[in-house]
Parts: sequence; C-alpha cells; structure tokens
Amino acid sequence: MRGRSQLLDLLRCWDDRPDALPYAELLQALKGLDVDRADLAGALSFDDRGYRRVAIWRRPHFEALVLCWKSGQTSPIHDHTGSSCAVRVIDGRATETRFAPSPCGRLIPRHTRVFATGAVLGCPGSGIHQMGNLEMAGSDLVTLHIYSPPPLRWQFYSLDQTTLAGHDHKIRNRPTTVVVDFAHALPPVPPGLKRTEEIAMDTFGTADTSTIAIVGGGFSGALVAAQLAALAETAPLRIALFEKGDRFARGLAYGTRCDHHLLNVPAGLMSALPDEPSHFLDWLRARDPDAQHGTFAPRRVYGDYLEDLLAQAARRPGVSIDMICDEVVDIKEDDSGGPVHLSTRSGRSVRAARVVLALGHQPPQEPLAWDGPVPAGAYAGDPWAPGVLEGLAEDDSVVLIGTGLSAIDLVVEACANGHRGTIHAISRHGLLPSPHAQSPVTPRPHFVVPGPGSAMTARGLFRRVRTEAALCEREGGNWRAVVDALRPVTQTLWGALGDRERQRFVRHVAPRWEVHRHRVAPAVDGVIQAAQREGRLVVTAGRVVGLKGQGEHVAVTFQRRGDERTESLVVRRVINCTGPARDIRNVPSAVLRSVLARGLGRPGPLALGLDVTETGALVDADGRPQTRVFAIGPLLKERLWESTAVRELRSQARELAQTLLADLRE
Repeated sequence: MRGRSQLLDLLRCWDDRPDALPYAELLQALKGLDVDRADLAGALSFDDRGYRRVAIWRRPHFEALVLCWKSGQTSPIHDHTGSSCAVRVIDGRATETRFAPSPCGRLIPRHTRVFATGAVLGCPGSGIHQMGNLEMAGSDLVTLHIYSPPPLRWQFYSLDQTTLAGHDHKIRNRPTTVVVDFAHALPPVPPGLKRTEEIAMDTFGTADTSTIAIVGGGFSGALVAAQLAALAETAPLRIALFEKGDRFARGLAYGTRCDHHLLNVPAGLMSALPDEPSHFLDWLRARDPDAQHGTFAPRRVYGDYLEDLLAQAARRPGVSIDMICDEVVDIKEDDSGGPVHLSTRSGRSVRAARVVLALGHQPPQEPLAWDGPVPAGAYAGDPWAPGVLEGLAEDDSVVLIGTGLSAIDLVVEACANGHRGTIHAISRHGLLPSPHAQSPVTPRPHFVVPGPGSAMTARGLFRRVRTEAALCEREGGNWRAVVDALRPVTQTLWGALGDRERQRFVRHVAPRWEVHRHRVAPAVDGVIQAAQREGRLVVTAGRVVGLKGQGEHVAVTFQRRGDERTESLVVRRVINCTGPARDIRNVPSAVLRSVLARGLGRPGPLALGLDVTETGALVDADGRPQTRVFAIGPLLKERLWESTAVRELRSQARELAQTLLADLRE
C-alpha cells in the first residue's frame, strides 16, 4: 500500500500550507504519485444512477475527491469558478471535452481527448469542460481530483437537447458527495478474512458498554456524534451512526443540490458549536473571503461544513464513529437491563448501551384522498424527495398544497430550472414566509415572561405580541425585533400553556407565528416576489377539497377562504407541501412505530412529538422515564415547541452528549 501512504503524506504536507496551492504544483504532485485502485480502498463507491463523488480530504484551502464512474456516466458541463483542479486517472479511460462560447453565445465543443490510466490533466481556474466514462459496458473509471481552493459555487451550463441529449437532466440531478475518513479507512483484506464492515458489526454484537447508537445521520445525529467525540476525553467510545440514505450530516435541509436554496439565517448565527459562535463564519471565510456576518450562504455549502465537522470528529483519538448506511427498523430492550437491541432493514443486529433517536422531520401526511386512480407523475406526496420537479415541461402548471418553506424551496428551484408555467400555492391562510430585513435588527427587550403560577392563553399571548409589534413599528422600529426578542423565551412560554391552550395555539396562532418566526433570505424573497409579479406564482388562501385524474393531468377542486363556492384548476402535477407530519402516531418511520408499539415511548398529549423528560429521555407507555433511549430534534416538539432550528439543536446536542457520557461513566 505504498501508494496510499504516499498520497496521505502529500495531503498532510499540504495541510500546513496557509493559502491556495498553485495550479502547477497540483499537476506536478499528481504526476509524481504512484497510486492504483487498491490504494483507494474505503473511497470507492459506484452508483447506477450517476457518477459518485467521494471526498477524502477537505481543508479550507484545498480538497481531494475520488470520483467513481460506471460506463456511460458523465458530469454536467461546468466550470470551477475560481478554483484550480488537477486530475489523475487512477483506473480506466477518461474522456474530456472542452467547450467555448460561440459568437451567438451558445457553447460549442472545441476538442475531445481520452486519457488512459496514469494520465494527469487539469483546469487552471477557468475554462468549461465535461468529463465522463465513455468506454464499453462493464468498464469502470476511477479518478483522483484535487481542487484548490475548494469551489464554493459551480457554474453549470445548459445545452439544447438536440446538442447533448439528456444534459438538462444532469444539471437538475447533480451527483451527491459522500465524505469518508480516508486516513483511518482500512485497506482491503486478503481473501478468506472478514471485510471491514463485518468486523465492525461483530464488535457491535458484543455487550460493549461504551457503544452509543444514533438513529439518524442528519444534522441532529451528526451533531450528537461530534459532541460525544469532543467530550469523551480519554474514555474509549464507539458510536454507531445510522443513516438510511447515503449522505451523512446534511439531513433534508442541507442535502439540497440546488445552489439557489439559501440558509434562512445569516452565516454569523449558524455555528454548529454553541461555545464557538463564529465557527461557521470562520469556516466560510476561509473558502470565500467576501463572506460577512449577514451572508445567506447556500444550504449545500452549509452541508459541506457539517460533513467537515463530522469528519473531524471521526479523527479524534479514543473515539470510533462507524457511519452505517442502513435503516434501523426495530428497537427492543433487554429485560435483564443489558444493552438495547437494534435491528436494521438489511438484517444487521446491533447492541448498544444507549440509543439516540435523531429522526428529523417526518414526511407530510396526505391532505385528502384522491377521487379515482392517480395518473403517473401527477402527484408527489413528499416535497423533499429527489427529483420532485423532474419530468415537468417548461410551461406545465403545478399546484402546491401549502405555502410554507417547502413550497418556497420548490418555487425557487423551479425558477432556477427555467420553469415558466404557473405555480398555484394554496393554503388555509395563504401566508408566505416573511423575509429577513435587509440590515440586522436588534431584538427588543423581553416584554412578556410568565410569572410563577400565571395563567396564559394562546389568544392573550398572540394579542400581546401583536400589540408590541405595532408599538415597535410606530416608534420607528421593526416588528422583527419583537419576534426575535421572543426567541430566548419561546420554550418557556410554550411550557406555560396548558394542553388545551397549546392545542388552540397550534390551530389558530401557529400559522402566523411560523411565517414571522421562520423567515427567508432577502434574495429568496426577491425570487418569490418576482414570480408573483409575473404571474408565475399565484397564492390562494383556501383549501383543496378534491383531486381527480384527468388523463395525464389533475383536476384540482378548491374553495377560497370564506367562500363556499368551489373552483377548479387542471394542472400537470400536485405536490404536497403541508409541512412535517404533526401526529407522531401516523408516520411512516418503522423505528418510530416500533418504539410506540413496544411501549418504549409514548406520544405527548397532542401527539406533536414523543413524551420526554428534561434530558430528552423517552417516557415509556407506563409513564416511567427511560434510562437508555433518548430523542433529539423535532421529536421534542411536544415538550419544547421550538426544536428544529440550529440554535436550539446545537445546545440540545451538547447537553445530550453530556448526559450520555455521564451515564456511561457511572
């Protein structure tokens, strides 16, 4: 494995460099490597759906990726937008086509070259090209890419279908990037010995009292793993991080491939570490010197940040983080008080001393039943599913049931894709999320805090906030200062409401609270406003009362708010954007159903989430606090209400990690 050691030495040497690496040095370094396919064990991952990008080294000033291509797979046509790139062909034959703009502005191919194993090529920060594996079926291609600095934004170029068939599809469905801890990944073992993953599962099968299983590898799960690694000190600790998808740390929000999906919070407030408030901003500035406290960065970039955080945690001494792409479907306790048993969809059986449920948002519930069969491609029940806008013609009309953040994401993505058809967004109140102010506002001093034993009502709270917001505006201030002032006491206010008042809040106040509390970036709001002005987005306050197939289309029947008359629309697709399910008893999650069926946990009185203690420990069906199964994130909505944003989740992750480690030390 000399080539592997040689590559690691090179990457570690570059770690100490303060700035971006010269393009000539990148080329020369790759030419001097003697790396073959076996040296990249642990970083080889192929996908029938498209080529796979595997990040093996990520630093602020450079990154290294292994790209795995099956026959016929190609990248979109792209440039690297200010980032130099050097490529070495590790195994197979790579085809590269360079493009240039024609006098009329359309791209035309300038030349195509084929590079055999061992060849080195690159782009010095400019130029437009496409790479791929155009060899016969069954021929794999593996390439090693070094980017310096890491590209913050890619520019992709769309061509007419007659110029390059299927290229627009490639742009909409860009490949995922998987992060691996290459320095600690084990090389392949000789025939007859066990594979690395088999060894890991055998180890989990033992009664290891220092194993913590985290079910859900998105934002919350990754943060718990990172905090456990940071706080474990010298104690040996093993973490099994389960993710049913193939991308860790990103979750739904930060797994987007659309660079027009921006963070809903300025970069200066998005640190994932509660004791390092500028952590994300510092990371971002190392990649983009122009980034400011008020920058609304692409959510995809924030996902890169989270992947880096998890990779750094995996390198801590004494801590082993096993990232397992598998879905946990069942959890049961040992009657003797021993480890918790977890079963996965692939048939694994894992035991752990403690279990954390970090399941994130549950898919929306169906808003109503269809009248008859559903035409193919006419309905999407999950707005977060990949390719939800795929297959639409440019002028197809769409109905979004819901006008919240999920609907906003789809409108922004559709506009970015060049969609010109009318998008109808229908919700009970017809409210769109408000934008952030163009310049920061200072939160107003706390003006409503419940006293001991005070009786608070949802209506009274709503009136108090509305009155204070109006007063703030009359004084020349901004209503956002009032809403932001509630942030530190929101959970206290929620706790002061009884179950009946909480129910009233959810029904009558929550829709208005959500659009003022969870705001969007000004640039995103600009896209929405333009779409409304141009008639490409039509927002209606009302409710959908009927869905019926009409050939390849859908006849949507709805009633406007306050009007008993019905109206109809005929559209190509209906997308359910009603938001995460609000009844924990009726969700598709197999592991959540298992927890409830076995009595390990129970719903809260409103079924918004699980019943938990102050530490996040589940309360079982008999009302007894659990000692081995905990929850984080949206599953705590019943207790906390505000339990989905970075500010709350980063603190939850740290406090839960402290609790878990203290339990294990006892």
